[in-house]
Amino acid sequence: MLPTPAIFSQPNWAKVLTRITAGYGIKVRYNSQLVEVDGERRRAVILDNAAGTRETIDYELLHAVPPQSAPAHNWMLLAEFDYELKPKPSFPLIDTMKPRYDMWLLKRYGLRAPAKS
Repeated sequence: MLPTPAIFSQPNWAKVLTRITAGYGIKVRYNSQLVEVDGERRRAVILDNAAGTRETIDYELLHAVPPQSAPAHNWMLLAEFDYELKPKPSFPLIDTMKPRYDMWLLKRYGLRAPAKS
């Protein structure tokens, strides 16, 4: 479930991520958000922001988290693009349009956030 109309703002990476989610059998609900949970009945209410409609769905297991960045599963896409949303990779010889372990290593160890003091 995503509050945005696309899985990613840059179209090339959006296509890749859409293909990956489809490969996992994930049905992505765009422009939507979880607005209510009935734990006793195992039902969740989803608001379709584009249509202004609500849908109640049954669930067996609900994993709800606040909006955040994508988790690293030992692979990632290095999505680099210019201000016109055109791909602009720092490593032109490496296909960064595919999930890669080396890009995960770069993010994990090479692009670490500075320590807080």
